[in-house]
Amino acid sequence: MNKVYFKNLDGLRFFAFLIVLISHLTIFSGYTAELYNPIRKLFFAHGDLGVTFFFVLSGFLITYLLLQEREQTGDVSIKHFYIRRALRIWPVYLVVILCGFFIFPYLISTPLSVSLLAPLSRLPAYLFFLGNIDLIYAGYTSVIIGVLWSLAVEEQFYLVWPAVFKRVGVSKIPWILGAVIIASFIYRFIRWQNYEIIRYMTFSVFSDIAIGCLLAYCVYFKKGFVEFFENMPRWAIGLSYVMVVYYTLLRGILSFLVSGLVHQTLYALESIIFCVLFSIIILEQCYSKNSFFKVGNSKILSYLGKLSYGLYAYHMVALVCVLWATSIYVPVVHSSLPTLVFVSVFTFLLSLFFAHISYTYMEKPILKLKEKVGYVK
Repeated sequence: MNKVYFKNLDGLRFFAFLIVLISHLTIFSGYTAELYNPIRKLFFAHGDLGVTFFFVLSGFLITYLLLQEREQTGDVSIKHFYIRRALRIWPVYLVVILCGFFIFPYLISTPLSVSLLAPLSRLPAYLFFLGNIDLIYAGYTSVIIGVLWSLAVEEQFYLVWPAVFKRVGVSKIPWILGAVIIASFIYRFIRWQNYEIIRYMTFSVFSDIAIGCLLAYCVYFKKGFVEFFENMPRWAIGLSYVMVVYYTLLRGILSFLVSGLVHQTLYALESIIFCVLFSIIILEQCYSKNSFFKVGNSKILSYLGKLSYGLYAYHMVALVCVLWATSIYVPVVHSSLPTLVFVSVFTFLLSLFFAHISYTYMEKPILKLKEKVGYVK
């Protein structure tokens, strides 16, 4: 099967990771100045949006690959789909499991501002990609394995999506995805007061991936849809990016502006709004002839995007290492602003080092095996 490559999406992956990293750094770095907390909530604590972008992008790419496979071969191989997913996800995932459950809880005994507690009784949940469920009902555990919840959601979705895709006609795909999006919204509307349910529960975030899947369907079958974004004027492109920033800042003060049923509805709609905005960004980068800048033109951003999975998976490992080194070797007050800057810079650099080593010596060789059963970048 021919390779599918959207070169401008690699850099977007990196920016999604960066949003997650900034959020975690501002939460777990130990900086507690009085003025800092409201600033953090308004400008920096939006890591969930980075994950939402990953979900949309994953749904788009995976579904595009399935559509292409069906067109070129007349069918979809579920076995090959699962092999591709396993080769891409499992190696890095298992390394993080190893670090979170068997290495760092015993390697680092110095008190930190983050939790390293990872009881072996909770290991099965992560081995069977149920980390998000474990997180909701058993509480937060080690920060190292906590980031794996989003991978659990993706694997749960893709456990059923190729089977459904294989058995239904192409014309029914948008109706099925639309039903998932609506059902997910209703679920969030009902459970809107439970933050953990809204953020981590499978049914709550399935709509994010489903919107990405629907985006791939529209791109693949709706010629006018793609042409619209090919000819998208620059003012509309600029407005799209402004709207992303505007709604990101607005969500931080929304609870102070509205209340009651309006607040409940907007809160349940929030992820759909961002998914639509992120979809516009994806299509603008992939197809627009009038873009201000294509991230794929930057070799640095493209390479960082290729490392994005490792960056996401290992960044809490890096943060724990930096916090440990800071608490032992750096003679500064732990809650000081210089410490926040120090921890942020060195966490990013160490994350980059881990991701580069992982990609070069583990992921890249394994991806060569992936090419034999179909490939998407």
